[in-house]
Amino acid sequence: MSPPAVSLALKRLRYLLDDKLFVRIPGGVSPTPRSLELAEPIRNVLNQLQTVFEPIEFSPQKATHTIHVASSNQCAVLVLPKLYERLRMQAPGISLLVRPQRPQSYVQQLDEGEIHIALGMMQDIPRRISHMPLYQDKFVCVMRACHPLAGRKLTVKSYLSADHISMSNHGEAAYLLDKVLEKRGVKRRVITTINQLFLGPTYLEKTDSILTMQSKTVRNLSFYDGFHVTPPPFNLGSFDVELAWPKAFDQHPAHAWIREQIIDICSALQH
Repeated sequence: MSPPAVSLALKRLRYLLDDKLFVRIPGGVSPTPRSLELAEPIRNVLNQLQTVFEPIEFSPQKATHTIHVASSNQCAVLVLPKLYERLRMQAPGISLLVRPQRPQSYVQQLDEGEIHIALGMMQDIPRRISHMPLYQDKFVCVMRACHPLAGRKLTVKSYLSADHISMSNHGEAAYLLDKVLEKRGVKRRVITTINQLFLGPTYLEKTDSILTMQSKTVRNLSFYDGFHVTPPPFNLGSFDVELAWPKAFDQHPAHAWIREQIIDICSALQH
């Protein structure tokens, strides 16, 4: 729409809804509370309309869609390459747009239609978001083979007194593991936070540091071969890696097919 057409449409909406909807602020405009209240129900209606007008018979070979995915580092390595292979073979018209999965904002991104799928560890998923566990994983400690603690039983004291490298998709220091440790009343000494899996070996091989990360990632990435891997001294248990999507896309044929592929790929990671 051209700017004059937008202005005219906004004028009509303001008259119909008896609200300014947007007000000017320095550098642009800001939505009113009434405008924010309308956003989610309108978005849901539009998503449902999109589903209504989809062809009843879905053909992967003929489908043309762009699926926006927010993925953790681990899922980006373990799941998405296999999904890409399937798309090229079975649905060449479907493309993926991948971005980092951010624990603080993935729900907002799903609500606003910025992403269609979130993959990774997620907590406190609201009821309006559909989700399911893909596989379970656990933490392991990785260090270089000549690390002073390699080959010895890792104790709570030696773990907490060591230097640590933190892995975080979004580059912030507050990592899920640190929140778990905080609940147990302990804190590790993080000297570096990295946001790429392939950086781990580079830091580990040059320092006496420990990287605590997901077991399946270590087992499936060859560049972690040759490093000493041991369980953490805490019983941290296992955790679910989940798939989440907006409820409005529950019945969407293309999105449902993509989710089926992801679930099938992850079934091999259950063991």
